[in-house]
Amino acid sequence: MLIVPVAFSVGFYLSTMFQGGGIVLPNTADPGFVEGMLMLVFLGVVPVAIGVAFGTPISKKIEQRLQQ
Repeated sequence: MLIVPVAFSVGFYLSTMFQGGGIVLPNTADPGFVEGMLMLVFLGVVPVAIGVAFGTPISKKIEQRLQQ
């Protein structure tokens, strides 16, 4: 479940590297870059992690009920 948002974050980071006309490391001290990456993490990875944390035990209980 966590592979998709993490892969998206890595792809986003790599795309910012290549947009500068080659392999140019982005300026991580730039407030806009840091803000963008934090927003990507908080809006992409954190909700999925919360969903996995709640959904896994619920799905296990549903599976146990279906097997009875």
